[in-house]
Amino acid sequence: MDVTIFGTGYVGLVTGACLADVGNQVVCVDIDQRKIDRLNQGEIPIFEPGLEDLVERTPGSFIEEKDYSLAWHYRRIERDLGEKRVR
Repeated sequence: MDVTIFGTGYVGLVTGACLADVGNQVVCVDIDQRKIDRLNQGEIPIFEPGLEDLVERTPGSFIEEKDYSLAWHYRRIERDLGEKRVR
């Protein structure tokens, strides 16, 4: 299933990581560029026990993005081309 999560805080990031861990393709979107940069560098901006392991286990299934419109475009491109973006 394709899932887009808005927000990468305690609710959004944990939810996105859990959904990706069970096989969903997840895009997490946030307006805070610093959070997105840290996530894309492999850093987790919040503390939640086990979250870092969850995010590390889901490469290619878990994408972080700042631009809401890009999240929609990722989904459309993946569907049309049958490709998955890997970070």
